Amino acid sequence: MDMTLLRPKELAAELRLSRASAYRLAQEPGFPSAFRLSKGIRGWRRGEVHAWLENRREGPAPTASTTTTPTPNKGVRNAK
Repeated sequence: MDMTLLRPKELAAELRLSRASAYRLAQEPGFPSAFRLSKGIRGWRRGEVHAWLENRREGPAPTASTTTTPTPNKGVRNAK
């Protein structure tokens, strides 16, 4: 397993996401834990991130937090 540590910018590049989206994803259950390298500096093991990606690719269907449900347009009038 690749033990290279990814800083937030590198994590975002590996996931092909913005840094904000990568941080949101890192808060989800099941995402590899970050290591605190020092105050305010975190890193993720590249091998764990890639294993998580592979598992996600082969894993179960998306959860409610990753899917959207259309909401009714309450209070919106139809244009005539």
